[in-house]
Amino acid sequence: MDVLRHSSPGTCPQAQALEAECATLLGVAHAVAVSSGTAALHLALTSLGVGPHDEVIQPAINTVAAANMTVAVGAEPVFADVVSADYPLVGPEQVERAWTSRTVAVVVNHYAGYPCDVESLREYCDDQGLVLIEDASHALGVRWRGRPLGTWGDVGCFSLSVDTNPAAGGGGLLVTDRDDVAERVRALRCQGATAASAGGGEGDVCGFDVAVAGFNYRMDELRAAVARVQLRKLDEMIRRRREHSRRYCRLLEGMSGVFLAGPRRGTGGAGWHPIDESGCRLMSIVMAADARDELIRACRARGVQTGWHYPCLAELSAFRGMTAPRQVTVSREFSRRQVTLPMYPSLREEDIDWVCDVVRECAGAGVR
Repeated sequence: MDVLRHSSPGTCPQAQALEAECATLLGVAHAVAVSSGTAALHLALTSLGVGPHDEVIQPAINTVAAANMTVAVGAEPVFADVVSADYPLVGPEQVERAWTSRTVAVVVNHYAGYPCDVESLREYCDDQGLVLIEDASHALGVRWRGRPLGTWGDVGCFSLSVDTNPAAGGGGLLVTDRDDVAERVRALRCQGATAASAGGGEGDVCGFDVAVAGFNYRMDELRAAVARVQLRKLDEMIRRRREHSRRYCRLLEGMSGVFLAGPRRGTGGAGWHPIDESGCRLMSIVMAADARDELIRACRARGVQTGWHYPCLAELSAFRGMTAPRQVTVSREFSRRQVTLPMYPSLREEDIDWVCDVVRECAGAGVR
């Protein structure tokens, strides 16, 4: 209400405060508020100089945003396979298999809020002279080996959409420790205007200048105000999601023909993360391919909403032919077998129990 009553065109105190709070939370030099997570990815690629004839390696299992923005800057997305069906993330070996002499950047994600092996990927990119972009939309507030996810790369990108942590109904963040990247991003998000030109319209109007062709990617003040309130709830949101994941695990683990993508109780090797190291953005299960669609239809008929996160990007019409089928075999198999169950902070224990009962009932006849 304060924003609605008192905000002035051209000023952005709420967005600036959000940036400062997020920079402190993540321990980075720069946090830039933008209009969406997709905008953050576009600005990351552009500010790092990715362009025509370049290749950008990225997971075959992810939202389509990174691939779309790679095409938008004139580069080609090259899809890397995921490690396994219960660890649907890329690692250094998968990235290395996708590397060519045209590779200039690697985009990694933290599927469902579970960390990929970003430390090893950082080392690989440094050795190869590649830039690393973290698509950390599922993982704001999550740490890997004491360091926040989203801060291992040259740039980290976050979404503040309706179903993320925190959920602001839209908006995004780009974080970086590189002064050159932050300066370019701040210009690009505001139509390429110089800092003086974008500061609120004061002074001589003839002094307005645009240094580089840019975009209208600023975060609006109302959304920034919502994001700031939601940010204060972040730890509690993550705590609840972890509790929900533990309950799902107890009720579903051991079910014939079904296994969980991500959650593990131990830390016994690569890809084995306890729930306390995750943002638990999704509750993802994997089952027999010939039973998956039947389960989805049966669950929906009983009032249980399910999802699909995500189709293998190499199979989408816009990207067919960009990656040889044999290179993303695991990703293709995962996308045919994965189902997402309800997961959000206000979910109740009795809701989870009911969902698991429905899954067991629906899958009982069809799962092998």
